Amino acid sequence: MMSLYSQYVVHIKAYGSSIEKTGTGFFLKNYLITAGHVANGCSHIKFRFREQLFELSCAESLKYLDVSYGDMHQDGLDVAIFEFKDVESPFDLSEKRPQIGDVLEIISVKHIMKQVLPTGSIFPMMQDSYNHINCKAEIVGFLGKYLRCRTEESLEEGRSGCPCLVDNHVCAILHGGDGDISHDCYFLESTFIKEVLNTIAG
Repeated sequence: MMSLYSQYVVHIKAYGSSIEKTGTGFFLKNYLITAGHVANGCSHIKFRFREQLFELSCAESLKYLDVSYGDMHQDGLDVAIFEFKDVESPFDLSEKRPQIGDVLEIISVKHIMKQVLPTGSIFPMMQDSYNHINCKAEIVGFLGKYLRCRTEESLEEGRSGCPCLVDNHVCAILHGGDGDISHDCYFLESTFIKEVLNTIAG
């Protein structure tokens, strides 16, 4: 089942005049959603979807950006919403708030470099490759608008914005982690993303 969802999760590269960042996003109807800090300060993003490379201008396609979460990661939001052509994505946002003890499914993308041998060449070359990684997380607490979860594995840089599912519905997106061995990470609840989408729709 997760393979159905994984194809709609993409690795994002965000660029500015002196900035290059990475993150993860997912498609929801005609939007690409990721963490706000991934797009903040950038002029455009690039991602590969269905074997095609896309580039979106922040000036034209970024419909909402909020990085008001502050140092405590509890009061504000961390979300960026880009307009994209309508994609028949299976993702939707959960109608209910998950509870402490719930086990969630995280879908992220890991960027790796792999060695390939081009046709007709004797010299190998390095090529970008993207692996979808599924892991589980248990909710251990709440911090304002964020879920505090303990994940099976460390979610390193480049995973921010990835969707977290409960009963096959997106209940949160990854904001960040504390980087210690406990694998504690914080996820912005989808309830607040839904409020933003309703505002955009007018």
